[in-house]
Amino acid sequence: MKFNEKQEQAVNEFIMKYNSDEEFRNEVQDLYDNEIGRLSILQIYALEELLRYGNNGMFKRFLESKGESTEEAAVELVDGFRKLLDEDPSFKQYKMEQLKKYPDTLSDLEMFAFTLISRSQSEKVKMHKELTDELKYDPINPILFSTDYEIRETLENLLIGEFIHKLLELPAMKPAKVRQKEDGMIASVDKKDIIEQVRSVVCTPNSMCQFKSVIDNRYVEVKFALLAGKGASAFDQYIKFNTNISINEVFEIEKDDTADKMYEFIKNMVNKRKGPRQ
Repeated sequence: MKFNEKQEQAVNEFIMKYNSDEEFRNEVQDLYDNEIGRLSILQIYALEELLRYGNNGMFKRFLESKGESTEEAAVELVDGFRKLLDEDPSFKQYKMEQLKKYPDTLSDLEMFAFTLISRSQSEKVKMHKELTDELKYDPINPILFSTDYEIRETLENLLIGEFIHKLLELPAMKPAKVRQKEDGMIASVDKKDIIEQVRSVVCTPNSMCQFKSVIDNRYVEVKFALLAGKGASAFDQYIKFNTNISINEVFEIEKDDTADKMYEFIKNMVNKRKGPRQ
């Protein structure tokens, strides 16, 4: 690594103390395992690359984030950024607003610094609260199964949620993913865009045939589990995909509407895409 003299000295001193002081070594290992955001980049480098302790791969992620910057400059940028977050309330407020509303405008190294900080459980809770406190969220969809209608609706919500979770992994969806209150709890400001993207994929006759087939298969499986007395745990295989976006929102279905309303909605969507006949 191409560090400057001061940085190399810091690495060497850290390694010497780590190897000679058992209490210090135990403290550092505990920080790495539980509060890695409190360690410097150089300390993480020494642990992962030289002492071969830990497998979080954070230094590798640091190198991937530095772009054209030298290791020396990147270390200074990240450490300086973190110091300002700790010591300058105005800077922190500005960067938290940026992370909340326009995360794509942060540099890769700034995003890495936020990732590193959020790996510390105490900071993760604090930072996420600051990030989401001012946003509005609808509750997560309930898991209902008192009737066959409710079983199917719950399965439909979870299948839509499965697609939404995949959608949130796309680079373009990073702002929406960051703004989640918890996994699957989409900020109200992002719901319209996500629903439109779900519709663009799901609202075709062919996609709906596949959608219905998956629901039919899952319904048989879940219904059998419910009859065996498993209750809500009958949905355990799919519950990780739950969100606060429902099948009714995607297809603009009122609670008492029949399935015909869904197919009418899809037909209209298809006709819109085709446009008027010439």
